[in-house]
Amino acid sequence: TLAGREVATMVAEGAWTKRDVCSRVPGLTESLMRGARLFFGGVEVLDNTSLHALGVASGACFQLIFDALSGLDVLTASEDGTAKLWNAATGECIRTLWGHRGVVSSVAFSPDRALLLTAAQDRTAKLWSASSGECLFSLKGHGDAVLAAAFSPDGALVLTGSADRTAKLW
Repeated sequence: TLAGREVATMVAEGAWTKRDVCSRVPGLTESLMRGARLFFGGVEVLDNTSLHALGVASGACFQLIFDALSGLDVLTASEDGTAKLWNAATGECIRTLWGHRGVVSSVAFSPDRALLLTAAQDRTAKLWSASSGECLFSLKGHGDAVLAAAFSPDGALVLTGSADRTAKLW
């Protein structure tokens, strides 16, 4: 399932269109692809619009997370140091999570969808309230960029992985 899990991470090419991005999402069928809406920075990527036209440089990294429980929320990581929670039906940005001082490399929903988790190149991971966007905890202790973060299946623990070649269980 896609429940709160990463559905795709990709290094984009500026010439890509919506179809190019969608074709790289595993399990996205042709019929779903036709109905898919893709947004970047609050702007809908239309079928024939290149990512470059929207200001996306070649080599930009995308991570797409889908919340199948509600079917309406998508959480994205960004090179600008933010993560964003989106309404997938309308394309509206529900909440922007500010607080990292480096590229956000990983995002995740908690199993109950009450918390959001981000990991970044600033050597931290952060836990956020999904309802308010407030940063609840900063997880500090890695010696290099935090590249990945995930919740345990029961949501009680967080696992982070870093470029310092360590993993930490919090």
